[in-house]
Amino acid sequence: MEGANIDTYPVIAFDKIFSGYEEATPIFFEKGNFRFDLESDVPFDLLFIYESATRILIYPGDSINILIHSDKTLTFSGDRTEENQNIQAFLELFEPIDQNYSELRKIGFKQSQEDFLNTVDSLKSQSNKLLDLFIDTHEIDNVDITTWLNNHILTSYYSLLIGYINANSSSKLEKVKEALDTKFPIDKEGFINNHALNRFKYEYLYEKILEEIIDEVNEDNYHAQLLNAICDFKNDDLMRQLFFIEIVSPQLGANNVALLEEFMEAKDSIITDPYLNSKLESMYKEVKSRIVIAQIREGVFISDSLKSIKSLIDSILIQNKGKVIYLDLWATWCRPCQQEFKNQESFKKAFEGKDVQFIYICASSSDISAWKATVDQYDLDGINIYLDEAQFEEFKENYNFSGFPTYLLFDKFGNLDTENFHWRPSLPETLEKVNSML
Repeated sequence: MEGANIDTYPVIAFDKIFSGYEEATPIFFEKGNFRFDLESDVPFDLLFIYESATRILIYPGDSINILIHSDKTLTFSGDRTEENQNIQAFLELFEPIDQNYSELRKIGFKQSQEDFLNTVDSLKSQSNKLLDLFIDTHEIDNVDITTWLNNHILTSYYSLLIGYINANSSSKLEKVKEALDTKFPIDKEGFINNHALNRFKYEYLYEKILEEIIDEVNEDNYHAQLLNAICDFKNDDLMRQLFFIEIVSPQLGANNVALLEEFMEAKDSIITDPYLNSKLESMYKEVKSRIVIAQIREGVFISDSLKSIKSLIDSILIQNKGKVIYLDLWATWCRPCQQEFKNQESFKKAFEGKDVQFIYICASSSDISAWKATVDQYDLDGINIYLDEAQFEEFKENYNFSGFPTYLLFDKFGNLDTENFHWRPSLPETLEKVNSML
């Protein structure tokens, strides 16, 4: 996907069935032109964010071009032009109704059950009439687009039903629960609007189903507890499969197979859809293979648990005297960390042959085998260190840790830059900062 005529970085966000929520910055950005390279074996929609946000539909192999005008409207060319122009036109028409949904979320949960349903059903009716008129006026006969549009307008409706049930602890909510039991359309055709599907799936799973099934959350065994609850959920076969994938795929994305292996027998009975089963099996085999063959590269080591963070950092500074140190603190389960690994190739290439040393420190909350596999997966050349729990606690105390990922910059004289601890490789200002220290 390419575009032109902008003066700051755009961002895209997407929430695919197996990979979960991700954000990405362009792999190329120069003089107002940008390019994103995306991989998928199925169609999906993404959120394109530049001052405002809008949805864009992409199919495997598509080449989509976007021109951004001074009023921030978009013009499409290349593949999927008609589909995306129709989506933009409908979203603009739907915005007033969507704002009414948002207002209802602020005040509607205090209404009586009858008043709330009257209001939300009225908005649903307005949405359906608008959609029918739009489809007729624009002569849309593309099933993917009509499905995408229909699921988009239903997302707000069902989200409000779930919100109302959660905000009102009374058991006398039969009418709202009855409306919710009509269910968002969970079918394979609905995968085209992955954002709408995943939003409903997430809210229905975490805010309704598990509220009813799980009496008390066990923080030490939370994911296994979720999967046990999903095994007991019999209402909808495809939804059950998607719930199962919702829990295990982030673990696989973090190169951790333990949870799926614990529930492999349940997986074999629950995941019956051929596409979903094939995709999950492929992910599992890929991660398992990566863990088995991952080798500790030259310069990769597990730090001595007797060594303090201060002495560890001091030894790094001494060994790399006269170099700028770029230190990345990450965790295997941290999605933003992994996204930055994907963005780092051009950043590191800019410093080839220059006095810059890359240090990757993995936190103790990560599984060691997953750490080794992730180092191999993203080709993290440099010095890789695994911290034990005590060392990680000391790191947090000494280096203003506020979350993953955290980045430290040391100049050529070993002085820590305290201006910022969020020097992500995807940000152009990070490139400028490191260059200024050379």
